[in-house]
Formats: sequence, structure tokens, C-alpha cells
Amino acid sequence: MTVWCELIQTSFFSEYAMEGVNHEDANEILLELQLEQLVNVLKTCLKGCQSVKLKLTNAHGPCMTVISRNSLSAEVCSENHVPITVIPRKDWKYFQEPSSPDIDASIYLPKMTIFKNVVDRMHSLHDKIGIHLQILSANHNGELEVCVDADLVTVKTHFKNLEHPRWSGDSQESQTRNTQQNREFHSVTVDSNKLLLFLLSEQLSPDKIACNIKQDMVAHLILLHRDLSIQYLIPACFN
Repeated sequence: MTVWCELIQTSFFSEYAMEGVNHEDANEILLELQLEQLVNVLKTCLKGCQSVKLKLTNAHGPCMTVISRNSLSAEVCSENHVPITVIPRKDWKYFQEPSSPDIDASIYLPKMTIFKNVVDRMHSLHDKIGIHLQILSANHNGELEVCVDADLVTVKTHFKNLEHPRWSGDSQESQTRNTQQNREFHSVTVDSNKLLLFLLSEQLSPDKIACNIKQDMVAHLILLHRDLSIQYLIPACFN
């Protein structure tokens, strides 16, 4: 399972200054930290403060320093340090944006609350039959199916009239597909627990969520929001 998130800096920071390895081809800094520690610090700092500043410092070792200022006096009310590890440039190749394989079907998910409710209900059924696998199927005709399949029961929800994302090269491929090919479903079986983890992003009120399917290989989910994007790759699994 892989998660990749991109934030638009101007949507989150009123001031922004960063100097990477060099300005020509590597104006970046790659860091590793315990996300839970940063979240806990931010939760504490955001209570009753006017602003929060993030700085890279060297407080007994490399740190992400979080400075919060009081909403009334503008004085510093807290300063917390989250230990970080600076990733050397020779290892940057392991931290690149994940690439999706050539997809067989791509479709926008239905309204998030409806889709999450369907997955939740099927997940509760999983607990009863002892299977935690979910089948996602989509075609080029605006149809999506969510299914749980067991020896004693098969439950399937069918969505239709959904939109398709436009990716590069789509127009040429769509011209070569006939009606039968457009109706053909492409499927991937994924762990429902991992799918539910992604659906927690409902709290972000995404504009759209694209679902790319590579037959029997991966479900590539892309959350699209005006301020950020999150890619979530769930590998196929088998019972």
C-alpha cells in the first residue's frame, strides 16, 4: 500500500522560504519523521493560537520545530521539536511519486458519502462471512460495481452514469474501442480494510475521486481537492 500527497504551499502558508541542495536541479529537502508526533504537536499548538510556524532546526539533532503564537499578544506561547531524519540525496530515488501501470479502466467515484456507506455495509458483512476482500469493477461506459463474493452469498452494488477522467492519450484510445469493449468490466480485488482507510479522506470534502483499475493488479485512487491531491495505491490480493 502506497500513499502520496501533494499540498499547494500558498493554500497553507502565508510565508514560505526554502533552500534545497542546489537551485538548478535539486531545490528540495527530503525528510523522514514520525507523523503521529507531528500531528500531536499540531493539535496542541492550534489551541488558542493565532499562527503556527514550521522551521527546520538543529535542537540536539535535526528537528521540525513548531512555533505557535498567542492570538491576543502575538507572543510565542509554545515551541515544540519533532525529531527528523534528513534523507541523503543518494536515496532520493526511493521517494519518487508512484507511477501507476497502464490502466484498463478509469472512472470517477460516486458521491463520497454514498460510496462509503456501501463499502461500510459490505465490510460488516465481511465480519460475518470471514472474508475481508472487496471487488472493484469499472468499464468505459460510466459503470462501477462494488462486490463481495463468498461461497454462500454474493452482494453487488451497481453505479451507472458516472463520469470518466481525461488522461493523456485517452481520445485516441477511445476512438479504437467499440461498444462491446466499452461495456467490458475490468476488476481488481482489494482488502476492504485498506479501502476504508482511504475513505476516511471524506473529512477533506474532496472535489472528486478518480479510480484507476489495472486488471488483477492494483486500484489507484486519486483524491482531487482545490488545495491538495492524494494518491492511494492498493495492491490486488486474493482469497
